[in-house]
Amino acid sequence: MPSPKRISDLKPVLMNLAQSSHFEIIMDGFPKGLRKYLDKRGVDSNFIYRKAGLLCHDASLPGSSLATVNVEGNFTGVQQEYAHTRQFGNISLQFYCDSEYKMLRFFEYWIEYISGAGSSDSLAKGYFYRMRYPDQYKCEAMTIVKFDRDYNPKHSLQYNFISLFPKAVTSTPVSYESSQVLRINVEFNYDRYVVGSAGEIGSGGDKLSNIADTSDNALYDRSYKDAAATSGSETLPSGLSQYFTSPNAFKSFRQQLTNQSFVDDFINNKPDFGGDGLPTRKYINFTKAS
Repeated sequence: MPSPKRISDLKPVLMNLAQSSHFEIIMDGFPKGLRKYLDKRGVDSNFIYRKAGLLCHDASLPGSSLATVNVEGNFTGVQQEYAHTRQFGNISLQFYCDSEYKMLRFFEYWIEYISGAGSSDSLAKGYFYRMRYPDQYKCEAMTIVKFDRDYNPKHSLQYNFISLFPKAVTSTPVSYESSQVLRINVEFNYDRYVVGSAGEIGSGGDKLSNIADTSDNALYDRSYKDAAATSGSETLPSGLSQYFTSPNAFKSFRQQLTNQSFVDDFINNKPDFGGDGLPTRKYINFTKAS
């Protein structure tokens, strides 16, 4: 039943509300080919990892919805609604543009790379676009961290985006009338996101950043590279199976996906797979990171 509330009852609740102005964007997990192309065009990794996120002045925490279907007949005269798909919408981020225009170049060159830049002279009259495969341009470790004034990691919330890429860069108006800071509005598409506190994501110590670095022959985080170089073998994080969204771990693995029985075995976790749910050496020659 409702009852009168004292100020001492309300104060602990109303004095501990989250503020909208405390957040951070972390950009990481770019495929090797994309990183090389951006670096070649003058957008270095140091700017992307250390400065680009700080230039984001307006962001939206993502949301999702459930697609449902109406079911009739289970109970006489009763109509029920069941969820069958989780849907994720795009997100829009606004960035300040630095005086060297690296922020604008970053997104323009990213979209340029997606559309097959570098294959021929872009100024040629017969130039055409040949889109790259998704695992060559999608970012696997972009994160929005929402925290508060106390900077306590236990009170933070972390959104980790899986397979993200810029879908559109909105036209940026410039004018002689009133000078102001140049702003860039970018719309991103992604497959899904994983949400939790900063220390909750992952299993057994493996976090989403462990699958940040993609290349033609291996999929592993920079923290695993030293072990791979020492042992002379490929290294794959043990938590990969939880976030495996595309067949880009190894060339041999991708080739096996043309075999329908192999795909069925992988999905159903048949005996040809190890206890961690990953294919055995019969399909992939790798060693797990210790």
